[in-house]
Amino acid sequence: MFFVIGAQKSGTSWLHSYLVAHPQVSMGPIKEYHYFNKFHGSVENDCRAPRLQSFWRWFARGNLLLRVGEVKSVFSAAIAAFGSGRSYLDIVRGDQKDARAFGDVSPAYGILGADAYREMRDIYPNTKFVFVMRDPVDRLWSNARMRARRKGYDLDAQSRDYADLLDRALTHPRMFGYSDYARTIKELESVVPSEDILYLFYETLFSDEGVQELCAFLGLDFVPGEYTTRVFKGLNADVSADWARTAEGRLSHVYSFVRSRFGDRVPAGWRLTGGTSAEGAA
Repeated sequence: MFFVIGAQKSGTSWLHSYLVAHPQVSMGPIKEYHYFNKFHGSVENDCRAPRLQSFWRWFARGNLLLRVGEVKSVFSAAIAAFGSGRSYLDIVRGDQKDARAFGDVSPAYGILGADAYREMRDIYPNTKFVFVMRDPVDRLWSNARMRARRKGYDLDAQSRDYADLLDRALTHPRMFGYSDYARTIKELESVVPSEDILYLFYETLFSDEGVQELCAFLGLDFVPGEYTTRVFKGLNADVSADWARTAEGRLSHVYSFVRSRFGDRVPAGWRLTGGTSAEGAA
């Protein structure tokens, strides 16, 4: 089993599409099951009261059954969560029982903590984790633009929507937290062996070399991907240079951590190494 835990807006939708099409992989009915984050919390609420864990697990199971269509209403989901219906593992494994690998691609898992990763590690034998990183400022801006598209914001540089979006991107714990790769990596590696973690970079993912690395890690035969398509290309809006500099400063610890950890593997276009502007693709 494998988990693709993020980062959000770093090619995980494309990666899910690739894995769905791979003949040796079973991905179940949907992308983003949002199972573990429902009862473990996130960067916004790491310390859910232990006495409420049973409630959150019940909630997570009901939410899962509703998301995949096992039940048709919130009421039936609440009832089914007490015992009826398939388990998380049964749902994620799907119908291709002879598949070499099956997995859950949920970028929301990228802002979980060590307790969640420990449970995910132990849920199935030989569980592996994939974490895709993108230039942290580019990722943050792409995330902000996704929210703008969903809310129907006007992204003219003079608009109130635009100013509000820039502010929220820098202050919203979840939006900003997805770019804090240092935190994710430290939490993940505190409970998962290094040989069971694959780190990829968005900027080099869409290539035979990137996909070959993924396939080798998951024990799959190499199948070329379709590299010209990007999912959710986003709105055609340029980022404010002042905002980009502010975001880069606030994320400087992430750039330093990733560069010290991965060295020459870090794509040359990342900020602090010559990057100059946020990309449009998401």
